[in-house]
Amino acid sequence: MPKQLDVVVSTVNSELRFPFEEKALGRELFEQVCKTLGIREVWYYGLLYSNAKGHKAWLRDDKKLIDQDIPKKTTFALQFQIMLYPENVEGELIQDITRHFFFLEVNNKILSQEIYCPPEMAMMLAAYTAQALYGYYDEEVHKPGFLTIEDFIPQRVIQQFRMTPETWEHTIKQYWREDQYRITREEAELEYLKLAQDLDMYGITYFNITNKKETDLKLGVDAHGINIYEPTDILTPKITFPWHEIRNVAYSDKKFVIKPLDKRSPDFVVYVSKVRINKMILHLSVKNHDRYIKRRQPDAMDIQQMKTQADEERKRKFDDWKQLQQEIEARVSAEKRKDAVGRELALCKESLRVANEKLEEKDHQISILEEKVKVANEEVMKLSKKARKAEEEIKRMQECCDKSEEEKARMTKKALEAEELAREAMFSSEDQAFVGEQLRHQLDEARAAEQYAKMRLHELTLNNHSPSLPHKLPNHYTPDYLEPFLPSSTTQPQQGSNLGGSLSTQMSSSSANASMFVLGAESNGHSPHAHHHQLPPYTTPPLVFRNPTPPPLPPAAAAQLPLPPSTVHFPAPPQPYFAPGGMVPPSMVTTQAGSDSFQDLSLSDQHSLSSHGRSRYMGPELDAIKSKLEALKVEGKLTPIDILYEERFRHGEDKYSVQQQTRSGSTHARINFVEKL
Repeated sequence: MPKQLDVVVSTVNSELRFPFEEKALGRELFEQVCKTLGIREVWYYGLLYSNAKGHKAWLRDDKKLIDQDIPKKTTFALQFQIMLYPENVEGELIQDITRHFFFLEVNNKILSQEIYCPPEMAMMLAAYTAQALYGYYDEEVHKPGFLTIEDFIPQRVIQQFRMTPETWEHTIKQYWREDQYRITREEAELEYLKLAQDLDMYGITYFNITNKKETDLKLGVDAHGINIYEPTDILTPKITFPWHEIRNVAYSDKKFVIKPLDKRSPDFVVYVSKVRINKMILHLSVKNHDRYIKRRQPDAMDIQQMKTQADEERKRKFDDWKQLQQEIEARVSAEKRKDAVGRELALCKESLRVANEKLEEKDHQISILEEKVKVANEEVMKLSKKARKAEEEIKRMQECCDKSEEEKARMTKKALEAEELAREAMFSSEDQAFVGEQLRHQLDEARAAEQYAKMRLHELTLNNHSPSLPHKLPNHYTPDYLEPFLPSSTTQPQQGSNLGGSLSTQMSSSSANASMFVLGAESNGHSPHAHHHQLPPYTTPPLVFRNPTPPPLPPAAAAQLPLPPSTVHFPAPPQPYFAPGGMVPPSMVTTQAGSDSFQDLSLSDQHSLSSHGRSRYMGPELDAIKSKLEALKVEGKLTPIDILYEERFRHGEDKYSVQQQTRSGSTHARINFVEKL
């Protein structure tokens, strides 16, 4: 029974295990791996292994596993890698799975610095890597710290600039965001490869060689031909042999010979340190030359079928992607409308809140005014009661005044009668003197009563005109007719025989005093016959009259008073704007456009760009990135290969112009130039 081998095949993102017989051919194992991975473009790949001495070698298809230089262990470890690179990835890579494996491996080689990548190109490739790995950019998902910079930018580039990881991430997201509504993941991988194939070291397998003078050189094999480099400059080839100019390649022991198609040109001979290196050079040269010839021949039936299926699959994916884009745009538009409605709703809520606060404030003011009105009404009722009492008092006082007038008239009549009696008594005898004396006293009493009545009348008159001011007689005014009523009178009855004359004199004097009293009462003057005894001050309680209906205020003062509750007006809250239908019109919603690099190209135009045309088209964007990074460079961190690239950049050279220069001239002259190194 054949012995079983445990074969482990590692890819860039997985590991496969197969139980295989040790006598199985290498082709059988390779086909099993490609079938498992779903790859039909098998001519680009190969199985790489390390021999017992640690040297790399490709698994031969026509040899058995046991006969190849694989370490004799129970487990065979191999790597599934790209062996051949296409001239143009856009036109030659048919299946998406093939592109995906190409993308993963090229990205891995750029990050590990097996392929040199300038900083501006590394930044652009990082954005496409993020789009290919994570899809469309989403601020809610791809928050700060989401990206690990070492997985997107080569470590050599990170060390050359004064940028924090946060700055690197922000810059990558800036270009990532520009591509999110423009391409799918598969297209991002294709764009990545279209940029990567413009790198000088892309698709080249280098080998150490020497010329006849034993000068160290490097030989590179790629899809276009064989190149010769100086060890110090592996970017710029010193000589190039395109496949259409090579007639034959061969090796003998450690010597490798390139025979040009022009028979007049000498053979180009180089030397290697190990025979196995010549075997690998020859193996890669044959494989690349075969692919070079097949690319220029009509496609076989299986290739045509594969391309047809791939085109149909891409068309279906493109239709799905287009529908997805429409749904995304509709969602973005709906979210923007939602945000607009949300903002309007927030404004409405804020306006409602402000209006409620104002309403509460006005309600509070209304409650205060109602309380004041209630207090004012109570005060008005109290004042009304006081007014009624005051009116009653005035009425009573008026009645008293009327009674005083009647009393005055009566007393005046009595006085006249007393005077008449006095005149009659003057002619009476002495026995009537006593009667006269009594009459005089009655007259004085009548006059005193009259004076008191006048005083009361005057007092009531003053109170009626000025109810809030109390009336008070002057302290210096004391008429003599009140002397009998004073508490301590000094008046002495007159004596003598001339009683009648005295009585007459006194009566005359009394009449004069009466007339003086009337004048004094009106003018508040002093009587010449009055004694200087002072009456105690007479006061009456003041009467306060308040008008229950105050007079109207001036317009300026009335304007400052608060309005009655029934006439309080509130300003209407601002009305939010709603477009017809309650939604923002679609014309107001804009989606974020991509960068200027693709906005003028249709998808078919983008896919039809050649590799060289793509490089020229991306030139302005790469120059813009380079100018931004130039100010952040750290002095002394450039590697020799960076210096070489900068020198070429200053001279306006790129990969394709250098190849054109190295191919110009005769083959003989180019060979002689290299042999003289």
